[in-house]
Amino acid sequence: MPTPCSLDEIGLPAESEVFALLERCPDILPVSFNEGEYLIREGDEAMDMYLILRGAFVVERGRGDPESGGPAILGLSTCDGGEFKFVGEMAYLGGEFRTASVRSSGKTHALSLLPGHLETVIEEFPFFTRLLCRQFTNRLIEANRQLLEFQTSFKMESEKVLLQKGETLCIEGAPVDRLFQLIHGKLDAEAGGVSVSDRLHPTEEGFVLPELYFKDGAWPVTLKAGTPCLLVAVDRNSKSSVVRNYPELILGLLK
Repeated sequence: MPTPCSLDEIGLPAESEVFALLERCPDILPVSFNEGEYLIREGDEAMDMYLILRGAFVVERGRGDPESGGPAILGLSTCDGGEFKFVGEMAYLGGEFRTASVRSSGKTHALSLLPGHLETVIEEFPFFTRLLCRQFTNRLIEANRQLLEFQTSFKMESEKVLLQKGETLCIEGAPVDRLFQLIHGKLDAEAGGVSVSDRLHPTEEGFVLPELYFKDGAWPVTLKAGTPCLLVAVDRNSKSSVVRNYPELILGLLK
């Protein structure tokens, strides 16, 4: 739990806008948190927020488990020398559940803001308003970066392959460097010059012998187009993207 404290403990300069804010809103309470104490907890509905004046805090998500060793650490922030940061403003503005937890790293001093204080801050204190705008901008940049990383993780390096009847797709003994997905047509298979087409069963998604792609093996058969064929060839460097896009395929191979 936060403990009421005095601004004298923090050593703010006399001209700091913090004093003007406290004079305007005397019900704002200066508080301190000890090492490990939570300012906000993931999943809470509380709308209170804090203006961090001095100290450090860790942002984390998830409860963790014995194998992972704890929740995922999203970041560590420090405030010193007049650099302030708002905490909890997103739930305060959006009226939603907390999406992450924030806990103190060492001793942290803050102002505890109640509903209604933010309106006063935005209307009358341009310094803190600019601070909020910078935080929102940084959040947007980070969200865009994470979205790009997410999209990239699902992107597969692939190309279309068109075969006429009788054309060869791969040769027995050659390394498997691509994953083939049959979109249209029929493939014939030969091993040692003998037809084994009856053993060739593409998956429901049309993947041809996908287990070989993940094992970095060699083609045990020669594949030729029995009819005009349209396929997608996925590069070997896209294995992780294939796993993300087709989890059912991987589960089927594991069985």
